[in-house]
Amino acid sequence: MKAPTLITPRLTLRALRKSDAPEIARKIAPWGVIKWLSAPPHPYRLADARWFIANQGTGVHWAITTNDAFLGVIGMPDLGYWLAQAHQGRGYMTEAARAVIKWHFAQSEDKIVSGHMIGNHASRAVLSKLGFVDTHVAVQFAEPLGEEVQVQRMALTADRWAAS
Repeated sequence: MKAPTLITPRLTLRALRKSDAPEIARKIAPWGVIKWLSAPPHPYRLADARWFIANQGTGVHWAITTNDAFLGVIGMPDLGYWLAQAHQGRGYMTEAARAVIKWHFAQSEDKIVSGHMIGNHASRAVLSKLGFVDTHVAVQFAEPLGEEVQVQRMALTADRWAAS
């Protein structure tokens, strides 16, 4: 499914484009970003970004942009995301995730699952602000780290979202 365009007060979330590959490769690669992700290879290269854009599978992914500047990526069905270091700490990810969650629950009552590596306090704060609750801790292989890590899994139900 192609990602529909979602507009927030500060952001435009749009479908990924082939032309996004250089920005993805440049902005996900810094250790401060990629160390908190489980799937991307490290080092991350332009070819990896091209592969990601071409092979989204059954997921839906958006480029997070503001004034045509590329900030990061967010995707579903499991809510996953990353934001370039220069744009962290400004509430962009909470705003982007809120738009994606609103879009999801407008179409489905299926709960949304997500998670964060233990120690990733920023990601935990985003999910908590949005109403996600802890479900369990899982062990997952983190490609950039080359080892298994603990991941706090979380979920958000339609009822909890509607009550917030």
